[in-house]
Amino acid sequence: MTIERVVFHLGLHKTGTTSVQNAFDRARAQLAELGAHYIPLEHARRSLTALLIRPHEKERAEARAVFAAMPQRCLLLSDENIIGGLADPLAGQLYPEAEPRIRSLTQILPDAEVHVVIVLRSPQSFFPALYSEYLRHGTFVRFQDYVAGLDLKDFGFRKHFQFAADAGIKAHWHFLPFEADLGGGVPAAYDLLAKLLVGADAPKLGPFPDLRMRASLTAEEMALVVDAGEQMGGSMATAVTRLLASRDTRLGTTPFRPMDASLAEELAARYREDVSWLMRIG
Repeated sequence: MTIERVVFHLGLHKTGTTSVQNAFDRARAQLAELGAHYIPLEHARRSLTALLIRPHEKERAEARAVFAAMPQRCLLLSDENIIGGLADPLAGQLYPEAEPRIRSLTQILPDAEVHVVIVLRSPQSFFPALYSEYLRHGTFVRFQDYVAGLDLKDFGFRKHFQFAADAGIKAHWHFLPFEADLGGGVPAAYDLLAKLLVGADAPKLGPFPDLRMRASLTAEEMALVVDAGEQMGGSMATAVTRLLASRDTRLGTTPFRPMDASLAEELAARYREDVSWLMRIG
């Protein structure tokens, strides 16, 4: 089948991607009636993600064949792991393969209308949330060690995604903030993806459903995780993190804010400028 439009939702991590994916998964029957298809996450990771993270023509050709076998001409693929992994900061960079991977995936379907959607999050909350998620899956480290290789004082998403302004990349870019007070949010991301996928028929999918979203761990909970890691080892820290994250209620009310207040303020101010600049890229 000839694909007419493909929408790539690439995260970032900890910006409500799971909730958005669950919402579109529930709407698959409605999408089919509108001539569109959401590729379920388990299908994407089984048959596409491994191809999309390798920026070579051989893998692009294989991915092209997978897309051609899809049941509809308009597709949505949502997987934050395409852009990078939770362990990337430990190597000293955030999403170091983002540019070659995105450039490559925009070349897979040269005759299709390609959209790239990326939801950003203010660094002073993004990195602690990324760290908390890493602890659910990786080896225990303290937050300071997790970000030690990153130059946080100089970090900015504009610098990180500067390549999106390259006219040679044949894609429509859509950057959106995670924060509702900046005009974004998870429901806004869902609405944008729906409109890109099915156009004027997007309202037929209804508003973003009221799905449970996993709340960030509190400072009190993170203290328990650190104690578990230091006294009983990394596997115990992982188990405690998973247990706490699975709870419907939080232990404690203090937000986990491991960054220096002045650095957090500086990052927040730069983030607002970066979001404004990136949102102007079409």
